[in-house]
Amino acid sequence: MLGERLGIPVERRLGTPAVVVGQDYLVAEDVTLGAMTGLIQKYQAQGGVGPVWTDIGEEEGLAALERLFSGFSPLAVLGAGLLDGLNPCAFATLIFFVSYLTVTGRKGRDVLLVGGAFTATVFVTYLLIGAGILTFLKGLGFIEVVTPVVYGGTALACLVFGVLSLGDLVKIRRGQAAAMTLQLPAFLKRRTRQLIRDESRAAEAHGRLWRFVVAAVVAGFGISVLELVCTGQVYLPTIVFVMGVPELAAHGFMYLVLYNLMFVTPLIVVFLLAYFGTSSQQLGAFMNRHLALVKGLTAVLFFALAVWLLSLII
Repeated sequence: MLGERLGIPVERRLGTPAVVVGQDYLVAEDVTLGAMTGLIQKYQAQGGVGPVWTDIGEEEGLAALERLFSGFSPLAVLGAGLLDGLNPCAFATLIFFVSYLTVTGRKGRDVLLVGGAFTATVFVTYLLIGAGILTFLKGLGFIEVVTPVVYGGTALACLVFGVLSLGDLVKIRRGQAAAMTLQLPAFLKRRTRQLIRDESRAAEAHGRLWRFVVAAVVAGFGISVLELVCTGQVYLPTIVFVMGVPELAAHGFMYLVLYNLMFVTPLIVVFLLAYFGTSSQQLGAFMNRHLALVKGLTAVLFFALAVWLLSLII
């Protein structure tokens, strides 16, 4: 709110350090001994000035904070969806699925049809799960005591996930990616791979393309549910974030659609690459080269979500 009153550019309002004297301000690199001395002398000559923030009420300040964050809230939702789609849990399973298509001799148009069925099923499954959570949270909205618990608990989870993501980043840098903390548990990895094997073998036994499409639908649904324990680490806090921003909550389902479109974007890209002849080994090598970047960006996302959710209850 103070930034709005003083006309501080939006991109500089969160800059540090910041000094405010009367109607003048200094931010970041502007804070120098000479500049501060000049401001002090200016207001001394005017007989001094009192605190400029005393007449700003709590509601007015929170409204200004919401206006500040709402400007990039849609981008945050889109970014979260893309990062979730690139997380090691989802991407590793996707590569395994592509490799199985290759082993069973599927290529060209078949890859696009099977990949399209798999992608569409993942999209619809995650969208329905998100819609259910969104409806549940809206139903809790009338219970005042529950709202701060939901925001506070989610913020705490985001802080924990952020710290663990940084820990995973360190492990990746040390060449210990297999020891990451935030990854799909071993028994769920085995279950997802077994699901892909079973469905692919059943489809191969029939030898018909339509059976591979059905197998992709079954695998897409099963994998979506199994991997929610991993992908939900980003998905659930993002849904709570959407509920906490009035501009987003009013169109909550639309933002779920956008989130999940971004979530399946890596699937679309991978199947297109497979169509043009990219191997699962090449896809795996690409992911390994960029794994540290994905983990680092995910940590930043978790911390940003935590700060925003805490601002709603403080």
